[in-house]
Amino acid sequence: MRIVQRNIGRLGETLDKAISLGANQLGGISFEISNVETLRDDARRRAMENALRRAQLFAAAAGGSVGRVLTISEGGAMPGPRPFAGVRMAMASSVPIEAGEETLTATVQVTWELK
Repeated sequence: MRIVQRNIGRLGETLDKAISLGANQLGGISFEISNVETLRDDARRRAMENALRRAQLFAAAAGGSVGRVLTISEGGAMPGPRPFAGVRMAMASSVPIEAGEETLTATVQVTWELK
């Protein structure tokens, strides 16, 4: 069985309820970003903007200007959802859940023609 809880503040309550209803095994807790592709696309756009800004700086320093794009590749691995190491469980009125954060990054390699 898979349980999806979108309100992390109620996750402890949800786990308590599952246990009170007879769950006797927990396969693990993982946290996922629901709109991950939208956020990654935003990071990709920002990475391209940063790459162009740097290319323009280097081209100007070399006495030229940026021409057409010759190649674009996305670098770096983008890991998928993974268990969150910051989760604590203990005997209490409800299972305490410690919130954390996830960082999404995008790396691009772009080759421009130098004019």
